[in-house]
Amino acid sequence: MKITVPEMRGLLKGLCLPADIRFGEYLPEYLVRKFDEMHQKLDALEADNAKLKNGIGFFSYGTDSGFEEHDSAEKAIAAADSDIDYYRGDACDGWSEETDRTVWGVIMQRATMTGLRAVEEGDNCAEGISEWCDYTLLPKYEIVTTLTALPVERDKYGYWTHPDYLAFCDGRESIPDSEFEEWMEAKGLEWKVDYRDEEETDYDADGFDLSTWNPDAPAGDGWFVGSIHDTDDGAVCIWLRAKAGV
Repeated sequence: MKITVPEMRGLLKGLCLPADIRFGEYLPEYLVRKFDEMHQKLDALEADNAKLKNGIGFFSYGTDSGFEEHDSAEKAIAAADSDIDYYRGDACDGWSEETDRTVWGVIMQRATMTGLRAVEEGDNCAEGISEWCDYTLLPKYEIVTTLTALPVERDKYGYWTHPDYLAFCDGRESIPDSEFEEWMEAKGLEWKVDYRDEEETDYDADGFDLSTWNPDAPAGDGWFVGSIHDTDDGAVCIWLRAKAGV
């Protein structure tokens, strides 16, 4: 939630309302909900940051000392500093070009043996080789680029679609369920669909105008609009939110 001081003053004085406020929701409830959503995002960022800080170990590297593994960041830093000290001894004659190759960092994954089995016909292994295996980077590390809530700026007919959702659809009128579920999984999202009550819709007055329909978010926190549009089965609102732990 990004808001300017004048906008906040307008909200507090009741002169305007945020675009994503829910139907029947008062300003205090809205602010509590938005702050709670921000705290959830911060918690997720802190969890990701912890992974990046610790990984599965630490390393240092210097041209002369080579690659070394360490069980703490402090030891990795000390080893890198020691390499720099080594080059510092000759600094009066000019720093070695290899000095700036001294690094330390976090080990996120390691090539790990997997699938060890007896050699089978067709493996094309050299004579005398009795076992076959593969190597995979482990532990599994997922890079999730999820969607985030955006202000819902519906057009005059009440339609709106999140830009990332729109890009995924790519102009297609329908998406196979399996492809949609794979995309949801890749984005770390869960979804729910809300259908407009067509029995309460006056098509003579509204036609395909959805501007008077204000769907309520599903129970729970973190839901945001992915799309509001019309389908062959009637008007729908696609609700999205990040899965727990994403």
